[in-house]
Parts: sequence; C-alpha cells; structure tokens
Amino acid sequence: MFNSLKFKIITVAVIIISLIMAVATWRNIKSTEEKLLNGQKEKTVLLSDRISHGIMVLMLQNKWRDLQDMMESLVKDAKELKNIKIFLPDNGVIVVSSNPGEIGEKIYQQDMDTFKDIGDKKVFFVKKNGQEYDSKFTLIKNLPVCHRCHGTKKEVLGVLDVDISLIKVSRAIEEFRKDYLIEAIIGFFMIAGTFVLVIGLLIDRPIKKMIRTIRKIEDGDLSARMEEDKKDELGQMAKSFNSMVETLESVNREIEVCHSEQMQRAAKLASLGEIISGIAHEIKNPLTGISCAVQVFQSEMNDDDDWFSRGFGYDFSNNFGSYIFHVLFRKYRQCQEDDQKYN
Repeated sequence: MFNSLKFKIITVAVIIISLIMAVATWRNIKSTEEKLLNGQKEKTVLLSDRISHGIMVLMLQNKWRDLQDMMESLVKDAKELKNIKIFLPDNGVIVVSSNPGEIGEKIYQQDMDTFKDIGDKKVFFVKKNGQEYDSKFTLIKNLPVCHRCHGTKKEVLGVLDVDISLIKVSRAIEEFRKDYLIEAIIGFFMIAGTFVLVIGLLIDRPIKKMIRTIRKIEDGDLSARMEEDKKDELGQMAKSFNSMVETLESVNREIEVCHSEQMQRAAKLASLGEIISGIAHEIKNPLTGISCAVQVFQSEMNDDDDWFSRGFGYDFSNNFGSYIFHVLFRKYRQCQEDDQKYN
C-alpha cells in the first residue's frame, strides 16, 4: 500500500493542499483581524472627536462643571467605552474623569510614555489590569476663544484620553478564527476527498485494469488486451502494449508451427531409423546363411584350387553385410544432416 503510486500521489497532494490551505487560512484570518482592528480604530477616532467636540461646547458655554456628568453618562450608556479622562500634559495628573476616584491621581506610566512618543497622532492598543483597550489621545488646545478664561501662556490645556474595551472585538476575532478554521478543515477534507476520488477514477482504476491484463498474459493468455478507449497517455501506453502483445503472439504462433514441423521430422527420422534397422536385420539374416555356405565350400576346396575363388568367398562372406549396413547408415545420417540444415 505505502509503495503504490496512488498512495504517493495522494500523500504529496495532501501535503501541498495542507500547506496552501494553511497559508491561505492564516492570511485570511490575519487580514480579517486587521480589518476588524482598523474598524475599531476608526470607531475610536470618531468617538474621541465627538467627545472632544462636546467638551469644547461645554467649555464655550462655561459649563465646566457639567463635564464630569457628561463623561459619566457616556461611559454608562456605551458598553464598550470604559473610561474617559483629561490629564495635564506636563505631569499626567488627571483633572476630570468618568471615574471620580481617579481625579488628582496620575495616569498609567505606560500611557504617559506612549503620549510622549506618539502624542495624538494615532490610536494605540494598551493592556491595563489584564484587559486590552483601544486608546486615543486628543489635545485640548488653547484656542483664541479660550484665552479669556485660560490666558495665552499654555498652548495645550489638557489631553483627552479615551479607552475603549476590545473585549467585543476580541470575541469577534476568536469566533471568526473558530468558524474559519472549521470551514477550512471541512474544505480541506472535501478537496482531499474529491482529489482521491479523481485519482481513483482517472489513474488508479485504469492502472489496476492494466495490471490484471498483464497478469493474464503472464499466465499464458496472449489473447488478453488492454482497453484503448482513452486518448491520454494511458491510452497511448495501452495501444503500444497491445501492439507488443500482438507481435509476441505472432512470434509464438510461428514458434509453435516450427516446433510442430520439427516434431514431425523427428518422428519421420525415428520411423526411418526403425526401417533401416529392420532392413539391415532382414539382409543380415540371409547373409549369415550365405556366409556359412561359403565357409563350407571353402573348407571342401583343395589347396590346389585357385586363390581367387577362395578369396572371393572370404571377402563376400565377411564384407558384404558390413557394406550394406554402411550404405544404409550413411543414408540415415544424410537425412539427419539435411534436416538440421533446414532448421
């Protein structure tokens, strides 16, 4: 299983899909978090400007004492708005606050350091008492209309500090992360399942059919053929394989024909050998009688009989049979040599 082509392709594909989806999920989550936080910053800027405008209206109407009530009312009505205060830019002493208990105390040293670094240029995130806040400093400048009450020595009368809780935004981000991760996991399994199904239909199933066909051919069934209905690389491979099997089948038929002919020739040669052996036996039997008769004639001859008659009888009795057998054996060997040359 682990060495199969299907397993290797699916493993590589799953790893690639996982990496792509992980990167895409991380980027989308970060992008959404950034958008939510930027929206919160814009909300903080608008709210800070609105409070600053309300403070200026009260100051112009000489309703400084109503400022405390306004801050407490705003914090009470807006759940996200946790604290509003005005502190002096020189020493950080709080002069007005939605929490009356803070008046006269100094702001957090972290807030004071941030104010010295960035002033009122941008919104910043800060953590206080284990909670995260979105804060914004707004300078309350000493405008010409304020000179009659505050004089002209100071350019900045105070600094408005607005703290907005990020609990709601943080919950929204956590819920988004959770929902998006669940959707990403479901999407991953859907994509992976679809990919496995496609691999099984387009690659695994045709390959298994080819393997079954090859095994049939291994078992000796040269009539087996692969399906050539596909027009892709697998179809081209099937056509080439079928052509090879057809050539192999043709060669096998020729070999069988040659083998059959050789067996027939071998049978003929065996029959010829038996015939020659029979002929030699049939010839040898009468020659033995003739040889015995010649030997009797020779034994009855006198020493004065002519030497030709005696020698002829001896040669005939001893060499004629061997000569006949030698001729037949040479004929048999010649047939064998002709058959070998033909093959």
